[in-house]
Amino acid sequence: MIARACVALALVLVLAVPALAQQPPVAPPDPPNILLIVRVGTREGGKRTVAKTYNLLLASGPKGSRLLSGTRVPLPSSTQEGTTQYVYQNIGFSITANAQVLPGGKVFVDALLEDSRLKGAPNAGGVPPTVETRQVAVTAVLADGAPAEVTQVEGVIDLPGFLEIEARILR
Repeated sequence: MIARACVALALVLVLAVPALAQQPPVAPPDPPNILLIVRVGTREGGKRTVAKTYNLLLASGPKGSRLLSGTRVPLPSSTQEGTTQYVYQNIGFSITANAQVLPGGKVFVDALLEDSRLKGAPNAGGVPPTVETRQVAVTAVLADGAPAEVTQVEGVIDLPGFLEIEARILR
């Protein structure tokens, strides 16, 4: 009787162990994507007006994304023997960012935002244009879907009045 029970138990184990071993491992879920929204605008008399909105899709994690909205402009850098050498400069708005979803539905954002423009016409009177650049580095923890103003400029006519970022977790 004991021998029969041992044989039956051995048979169950021989059949069950391979069935358990054949189950594929369960992969951890992919981290969610994050939509980073950047709004640039003016402020007049306390009223905010959004001038431009930029959207950048990021994977949660250390690898980032980059957006460049503008153009590459040739700027004279030197002249040798009647030949002008040029360097190409990005002119416009750029974002380089990475983001990480934190516990509790918060989003860690590390971003570099740059706005550049030409001041003066290219080669006006033989003088190269000046490139104006404004750059903001942001490291912040944001609530999902809640915009946060990261900078505000007052008293300068041609500068944007505010820069705002928002991070939305896409599930």
